[in-house]
Amino acid sequence: MPTKFEPTPADLEMLTDTAHIAELGWPRKRPPQDGSADMQARIKQLTGDKASLLNAIDANSVKYHHDAAYQTEMDKSLVEINQQLREADERLREYRAQLQRLN
Repeated sequence: MPTKFEPTPADLEMLTDTAHIAELGWPRKRPPQDGSADMQARIKQLTGDKASLLNAIDANSVKYHHDAAYQTEMDKSLVEINQQLREADERLREYRAQLQRLN
């Protein structure tokens, strides 16, 4: 679901991490407190994005069920958001584990 928006700090953090992963194979290092806060913000943002997408599908349910291209686009967007949510959740768990080891 392409939209025009100003990137949030969470967007910028994830873009930086994506570039770092593409180049080196792992996310950049940051203190676990910062990483945890970044992932919580990212999860909140993605959850909102997913709700907006599901609302758009619901509002356009006739189009969704009768326009294969639209349905494919919406389904692809939903899969991408769900994947990003899984990745952010996994990283949040890793940051929380690091914090527990520090305490």
